[in-house]
Amino acid sequence: MPDSCCAIGCQNRRTCSLKTLGLPFYNIPSRNTPIDKRRRFEWIKALRREDWKHWPDNKISKQKVCGQHFVSGRRSEDSNDIDWVPTKFVYNKDAEKSATKKRKIRTRYCHINDKRLKNELPSFQESADPGKTDDVIDDITETEKLTESEKEVLKLKETIKSLQNELTERNKKMFYLQKENEMLKGEKSRHRFGYNKIKDIDKTVNFYTGVPTSAVFDWLLDLIKDSVKLFHSSLSCEDHLLIVLMKLKLGLMNRDLAYRFDVPECTISKIYRLWLTVLAGYMKHLIVWPDRVTIRQNLPECFARKYRDCVCIIDCSEIFIERPSCLTPRAQSWSNYKHNNTVKYLIGISPAGAVSFLSEGWGGVR
Repeated sequence: MPDSCCAIGCQNRRTCSLKTLGLPFYNIPSRNTPIDKRRRFEWIKALRREDWKHWPDNKISKQKVCGQHFVSGRRSEDSNDIDWVPTKFVYNKDAEKSATKKRKIRTRYCHINDKRLKNELPSFQESADPGKTDDVIDDITETEKLTESEKEVLKLKETIKSLQNELTERNKKMFYLQKENEMLKGEKSRHRFGYNKIKDIDKTVNFYTGVPTSAVFDWLLDLIKDSVKLFHSSLSCEDHLLIVLMKLKLGLMNRDLAYRFDVPECTISKIYRLWLTVLAGYMKHLIVWPDRVTIRQNLPECFARKYRDCVCIIDCSEIFIERPSCLTPRAQSWSNYKHNNTVKYLIGISPAGAVSFLSEGWGGVR
């Protein structure tokens, strides 16, 4: 049977539910040291159990007092502390009579059940399976002796078990969903357009970027990557450069590039504006006007027959721009030929195809 608190009016018992709540139970002090004898006397005096006058000392020593009768909820070993002795009690005759009556009813109930089971045992043995009789009788006896608090504990255990099973199922479901999420992310990254998808074929790299091989692309990236920053975590450094070169080579709109790389349109605009400035700073020294000897040595065969004296081929390139809000630059950039606001550049290339001259930008009206 579980230990019960011996304080008058207290019905606490040492059960699983109270263990979970952390309620302690303490024995009546029984050591023979002077301080323990004085403590035992104070405890018995505080408990006011009239029926203990005729009890032997060893029986009193086995009685328990729960932590609810201490101010802090636990016993103190300091003799100057208030919890050196239990002090929280309900002292009245009605409470004492009620506790005594309940103990008598509980004892009587157990005796009646034992007696009834003994009387019914022969007939039960005749009708039951002899091999299972003892187990069934033990189960019935234990079930009938359960108190209300123990029945409540059993119900709580069943509830906890069902909740644990439900938690296990939910954890399994969450694990499978995480696996599925990772798989979908992997498929999405494989299907999304990026440098990793085109870098193995030089013709594809040249088509999208104008750079002849992926090795040149990597060299260009190593040249500028320390001077630029990444604008989106899902885009690699290679993808940032690829966006800029695709816009220069193919003239794609920001919305098209945003859809291909699965990023916001404003991100494409930021990447292009920053990276293009840095790229121009590193690449402008490659625009060199060669001397005549170098041009003659690298003159293509088709030029050697008819255009041996050709040094440079020039052309004017016109680029559409947004309509300026200010009237002066709007008038300066209006092109009657293109019927739009444009900027013009004069570009010169050598017979071998290398860019040898690039002018400053001019309004389209010129």
